[in-house]
Amino acid sequence: MTVEPTDVLVASDLLSGSVLAGEAAGLPTAILATNVSICPLPGQRASKF
Repeated sequence: MTVEPTDVLVASDLLSGSVLAGEAAGLPTAILATNVSICPLPGQRASKF
């Protein structure tokens, strides 16, 4: 992050170290959680698994 200018940091919800590094560097930081819902959602078909 110090070699090239960075506008924003987007990190996985499982990588807390990268989130802490972005916050420490003063970057706007977002957490992306790409998880699959195991419960049926309204308007969605239930899975057969």
